[in-house]
Amino acid sequence: MLQRTAKRSPAAVVGAAVLVAVPLLWRGLGGVFGLLCALALAIGGAILLVRTLWYRLVIDADGIRHRGFGPESFTPWSEVTGITDPGPSGAVTVTRRGKPPLVLKLPPVPALGEPDPDELLTTMRELAGLPVPARPAPAGEKAAAKPYAGRPSRSALCWVIPVLLLSAAVMVFFFTSYSRISALGAVSVAYHTRLLLLLLLGRTEAGRAGLRNRTVFRDRRVPWSRVRHLEVVPTPFGRLVVAVSEESGRIALAAPREGLAARNGRLDADLAALIATAGRKVPVHPLPSRLRLLYVAISVACVLIPVTAEKPWLDPWWPSRHEATALPDACMATDQTAVRRLVPGSTPDHSSSMGSGVDRCRWSRPSAPFRGAELHYRLVSRIGDDGATERAIEEMRKYRGDGATSIPGLGDEALTKSAPLPSGINHVELWARRANVIVYVKYTGRSSVPVAETEMENLARHALDHIRLE
Repeated sequence: MLQRTAKRSPAAVVGAAVLVAVPLLWRGLGGVFGLLCALALAIGGAILLVRTLWYRLVIDADGIRHRGFGPESFTPWSEVTGITDPGPSGAVTVTRRGKPPLVLKLPPVPALGEPDPDELLTTMRELAGLPVPARPAPAGEKAAAKPYAGRPSRSALCWVIPVLLLSAAVMVFFFTSYSRISALGAVSVAYHTRLLLLLLLGRTEAGRAGLRNRTVFRDRRVPWSRVRHLEVVPTPFGRLVVAVSEESGRIALAAPREGLAARNGRLDADLAALIATAGRKVPVHPLPSRLRLLYVAISVACVLIPVTAEKPWLDPWWPSRHEATALPDACMATDQTAVRRLVPGSTPDHSSSMGSGVDRCRWSRPSAPFRGAELHYRLVSRIGDDGATERAIEEMRKYRGDGATSIPGLGDEALTKSAPLPSGINHVELWARRANVIVYVKYTGRSSVPVAETEMENLARHALDHIRLE
């Protein structure tokens, strides 16, 4: 057997990822349109996955065994009438007697240990009894050095893995409240996952024919004749090498590269060993180091923009802020002595509405249902760029504008207001704030205003003591 290849390319990974994305697309779009898009995506991913895993090519002394999307076919050498030279993608067309041509995907640059494409084509032509064209070496070209094989230093795992875990924590922690910061964490997870796989799976090989570069999702092969030059690109953490090809564009090589935890000074020596395999002079263009500052500026901007937009320092969990995130039970957090003095013989009536951030308790007597006392907790939450405590302060300012007077020494601030009603009934209100929680106490009854205000302050002080701040 001269060669046996299977298309284990990242197309299999892409096909599998497409199938995983099908239910997400269906759920996101919904309806008949979403179902049709999901079916189209599923069919395309299934075809790509099956064709990738099913592909097989075997070239031996008996003939060519080829399996594409359909069943495997066998072509003996006696039926082969012509073999073309490979194109830029490595495709070789084999013409057959009485059968349609057969297109084979031969790699233009072999892996180490695999036959050179020129040698393989020569052997195939000899087995088929076809003339073998002479291939003189280009004038002035030196003999190639020994093959090069390199991979990224795995010492960078010492910082890539912690950053990956931190990014995943940011993505999950901020998922429900901070869409931009969570998206930033997701982008960081994707980037560092790719970097982790590159450190584990990346490999660059070079021989007389050209380069083979394996990254996470691609396995690219480029002949040296197609490489225009190499670029040494500075990054914030080191340097990497990019091959500029006429047809494939820019290809960032897995190796050699210099990273944050792999600055051993070997990049220049490894780059020289890589170029020596070409057998010709390959230009090297070192890019200016000021690009590092550009990369740093872009990275800082990508972090600061979503963080500044979300303003997480306005939320209760921020270390410098101490705010409440839940309310106590209004009936359980009251001074029972004060309640008995204000509304003797009363029974409590508790109600809660956490959707609006309110918990209340009301005391009244059956004989006088419209007289009694109430205590409300109100949790003020952050909205947009307005912090919860700042909104609570602004709300207290509105009560102050209604003619209320201040009560010193009660919570962060407190206000009271009273008004006489007909038939000797007094109506007294009190507002007290602690951080982002406002306690509201109301009394309607025959007690004098000074007595009512004193007992209501006791109620409010007792209620404020039950508020727990983060």
